[in-house]
Amino acid sequence: MPATAAPALAQTKELRFGHLHSAESPIHKGVTRAAEEFAKTSGGRYKINVFPSSQLGAAREMVAQVIDGTLDFISEGPGSLSNLNKALSLFEAPFVARDWDHVLKMLASPFGQEQLGKLA
Repeated sequence: MPATAAPALAQTKELRFGHLHSAESPIHKGVTRAAEEFAKTSGGRYKINVFPSSQLGAAREMVAQVIDGTLDFISEGPGSLSNLNKALSLFEAPFVARDWDHVLKMLASPFGQEQLGKLA
């Protein structure tokens, strides 16, 4: 292999993860830990830079950034995604599901799959 090809193979691809939670929150700590594990298991080929506390904008702005490809990951739920598809707000309504298994069944249903498919 030519000497010039080796550095290109060793480059780390940097990804971006934005969220609304503070740096002290369990969500941020979990995302940071996951980013560390991902870097380790990828052999250093990937690094995820985490941006807490709305550093990259409000939820709606970060969703738009994911859509336009300037942000790789966000931690959002049906509330924010319902800006793109109103029917998704159903999944965040109180007392709609009996338990987590019921939520999973709702998401796996033809209606749930149709709504999630609209996001793609």
